[in-house]
Amino acid sequence: MSARVVTPAAALVVALTASGCGPERFLAVDTGVQDDLRGVHAVGPDRFLVAGAAGRIMAWEDRIFTDTSTDADPGPRVPGFYDITSVGGRGVVVGDQGLVLRAEGKEWLEEASGVQDRLLTAFRATPTILYAGGEAGRVVRWTSGEDRWRRVNVGAGQAKITGGWAQSDQAVVLTTDQGAVIERVGEDWITQIVITETSSVPLPLFGAWTATAGADLWAVGLGGSIYRRPAGDEAWVQEEVDVQQDLYSVWGAAADDVFAVGARGTVLHFDGTAWKGLPSSTARDLFSVVGSTDGATVVAVGSEGAMVVLRR
Repeated sequence: MSARVVTPAAALVVALTASGCGPERFLAVDTGVQDDLRGVHAVGPDRFLVAGAAGRIMAWEDRIFTDTSTDADPGPRVPGFYDITSVGGRGVVVGDQGLVLRAEGKEWLEEASGVQDRLLTAFRATPTILYAGGEAGRVVRWTSGEDRWRRVNVGAGQAKITGGWAQSDQAVVLTTDQGAVIERVGEDWITQIVITETSSVPLPLFGAWTATAGADLWAVGLGGSIYRRPAGDEAWVQEEVDVQQDLYSVWGAAADDVFAVGARGTVLHFDGTAWKGLPSSTARDLFSVVGSTDGATVVAVGSEGAMVVLRR
């Protein structure tokens, strides 16, 4: 594995400034940046990692926002990051031209991903296994035993891998911009085009989530599309929602406590019966949503440094 030490920029601590109130209202957070924030990942009950454009890598903990952005390119162009996850308590970011960085103390090491295409999503399958995927159907897998990234053929063709979710290394879900959900079931990768009685044309999908392997599977996408595949069923159902904004990410604390976020500050919540909109305190696009490990805090990030927080 080749590695290059990347020195982080000086940390900038930003106090939170929130507007709005109420138990069902997301509060806007002043992140102190104008760059798009594209990925957020929870590493504890009150600690979140954020990655985005212009080499942004940030941490939010105990209501304090710390900017540890880094120039990971020795040339004039600062790479963009698209997602962030962690393994062994250390952050891992993915981005332009197959770039992968892993945190080592206060430094970041660049790892050889084996691909040159932009990586758009990264997620943990187990405490020792990571996946990343992106343009041209590229998927790579990292295991602690091998300590390297290896290409995985999931049968995506040239479709963009836009999102991912996993319960284990044998239960992995990927979404594509061509309306497909690709699942690893045991050792096999199975592709299913998401078409329902009310949607005859497959639409781009941007994220998926399920409470547990074998439970209802959710997928979100273009034009406010939310699809559900009921547990034990093979057919997809399109949910009734009162929005037409693109939805970019979905996450849940439980089967009856699911959030979806998208364009123009759209936030939707599923309570086990129906989806309803929640105030988000922003009109900016929201690209990623995740909850803390205890489910008490939900964070979404988006365009022009947008970040909104729900504490429950």
